Amino acid sequence: MPLGETARKYAEVVFEKKIQDLSREYDWEASKLKATIVNQGGLQKHLTSLQISMPARQVKARADALQAAYEKDHDVLDADALEEIMSELEELAQTTTRAFVSLRQGEADAKAQRTGTVDLDLSPKLRELSGSKDKRMHDTLSEIRSSLQAKVYEGQLNSQPAQKRKSPTVRSANEWHTEIENVSRQLFNDGHYREAVLNSYIRVIEAVKQKSEIADDGDGLMGRAFGCEIGRLPRVQFNPCQTQADIDEQRGIMFLFKGIVGMRNSKAHAIRLFNDEQRAREYLALSSLLMRLLDIATVNP
Repeated sequence: MPLGETARKYAEVVFEKKIQDLSREYDWEASKLKATIVNQGGLQKHLTSLQISMPARQVKARADALQAAYEKDHDVLDADALEEIMSELEELAQTTTRAFVSLRQGEADAKAQRTGTVDLDLSPKLRELSGSKDKRMHDTLSEIRSSLQAKVYEGQLNSQPAQKRKSPTVRSANEWHTEIENVSRQLFNDGHYREAVLNSYIRVIEAVKQKSEIADDGDGLMGRAFGCEIGRLPRVQFNPCQTQADIDEQRGIMFLFKGIVGMRNSKAHAIRLFNDEQRAREYLALSSLLMRLLDIATVNP
């Protein structure tokens, strides 16, 4: 079922905001590369990799905006909505591909006019760039389709008659990381959800301090512990941090930890009624996930 007019406008507004965020992110990452990489050949390689990643990021941003709009307009995604979203994304992917190649060609032409020198290897370079971008785009579209398909299945399962659903399983006593169980389980079982969640956040932040051995707190602690860029390893790392994809994942995890700080501050400085058991369980699951990530992380000198 197509999006309604209001939902379509909502998708456009969300997408425009995401594109603005991506533009600022690109400028920040490019400036960081220029400030840290002296070798021009290495700098150009990393800038090219960053440029190649941007069309795929734009398509992912569009997917997020459309998914949010469909869920607001139709409650859940269905197979028809999935195909409509993918059709729009594939069209956007083709548009960004043409724009990407055209921009690279225009840059080469402008350089030739300035220098009076024609790059005889331009065509092979453009083909290589286009091939790299196409592969990144193909992988991105595949990931988006898989994610949306999972959402469709989830909606179908939730819509089954209650008598056909399996009875809920009894959750294990070790549902969360041991440290989260220790500081939050009894509070959760007693219905003190705010206190249980707040304790879990405090425990995560303490664990970061212990793991990183950094005497700081809050957002600054997370930035110093997990922040990195190409050519500079973080204090605490979750992957090799060698490629732009590695750096993106490392930063994504860092922002999860920063989110914990913000939510800790909110819950610590304001008393609000919090009686949603399922939401509390999921907050505690997030704290548990971050603790497990810390368990397997590498600490650099």
